[in-house]
Amino acid sequence: MVNLLPFKALKPKLELVDEVAAAPYDVMSRSEAREMIAGKADSILRVTRPDAVLDDQISIDDQEAYDFAQQELSRLIRETVLIYDEKPSYYIYTQQMGEHRQSGIVGLASADDYWADRIKKHEFTLPRKEDDRMKQVLSLGAHLGPVFLTHQSHDGLRKLIQSYQKAPADVLHIADDGISHEIWVIHQSDDLQKVQQHFAELDALYIADGHHRAAAAARVSRS
Repeated sequence: MVNLLPFKALKPKLELVDEVAAAPYDVMSRSEAREMIAGKADSILRVTRPDAVLDDQISIDDQEAYDFAQQELSRLIRETVLIYDEKPSYYIYTQQMGEHRQSGIVGLASADDYWADRIKKHEFTLPRKEDDRMKQVLSLGAHLGPVFLTHQSHDGLRKLIQSYQKAPADVLHIADDGISHEIWVIHQSDDLQKVQQHFAELDALYIADGHHRAAAAARVSRS
């Protein structure tokens, strides 16, 4: 069995989603990140790519960059650009790219499952990249990048996701590349229990993307 728990997500105010949202930090160059940040004082890239805001001689893994990112995250929370959900929840997350549509559930995976090999890996990781992600998590007290996990087909999870998707999404963002991102919040106690039980019926989860983030998070759990 695997363990997936609900949590209180830190999310942008609905009216600020387009201002805050950005592509993952590692799919762009420093100069591209600077262009994306321009004119967006509340872009999350100011937290995930602090080197794009700082002087050229400062690297993304310099302590000054971690400190700047922490200050920016604190500011976004203080100014209520980012707000915590009131209740621990799961989040149905759907991406649509042209005709392709994929959905999953966002929750807190277990570091114990990682160490016990119930979260399966298929790539080696680089210590330097692990160290960078670990320093970021410890500095910010937050996980900024999700780990993309897959699992064997489960009818209960599929039907629950489909039942929520009959209603309009709680959050909708269409990125500059045309990919749509939709979120439905699961906070009813009965459905929270269903999700947790459905995942407990699975033997394993498999990392599709995010081996360094997963390894760093597991190391943080033992630090």
